[in-house]
Amino acid sequence: MNLLYKNICICVGHYKAKQGAVSKELHITEWSINQLLAYALDDECILRGLNTQVIYNLNLTRKLKTINIRHFDIAFDLHCNAFDGLTIGHEVLYWHKSALGKLLAESITNNITLNHDRGSKPVRSEAGSYFCKNIKPVAVVIESCFIDNPTDFMMVMSDIKGLAKQIMNGISSFEFTARVINSRVNYQS
Repeated sequence: MNLLYKNICICVGHYKAKQGAVSKELHITEWSINQLLAYALDDECILRGLNTQVIYNLNLTRKLKTINIRHFDIAFDLHCNAFDGLTIGHEVLYWHKSALGKLLAESITNNITLNHDRGSKPVRSEAGSYFCKNIKPVAVVIESCFIDNPTDFMMVMSDIKGLAKQIMNGISSFEFTARVINSRVNYQS
């Protein structure tokens, strides 16, 4: 079977000079932990026969330029939320006008079972919107957990390979649904 979405760009949110939110209890940054997740996702993509590239140390402007000059089908940026130390769960952000972004976000959130599902969320001007709006391939931002809640953070990060598999299952679900939609559109033409 020829895949519609086989070239994947895996981005680690933030970069070395600005590493994002910090787990005060575990003394680890969002950038550090998401590098581990990015490489677990890369391994899972390779097992599934997908072409991948991991981007892990570029600021947002350079990241966008790098992604947009290449021919990726899907790009996602890995992040962790932080709020009040009590909130839990994962969510996936997509550009509010992107039907494929919405479908990808829903497919990923529906497949992550390691923590509470906060759902897929459209973005217009809030965090994640610049990435999702300005990337040529289908793009989402994956917020896997709340790094400031040690229970939520450890629940997800203690099974980072399991999380990678669940995200990839979401991409497979997205691929299947997109293929069905594409075949219906071609059939009706």
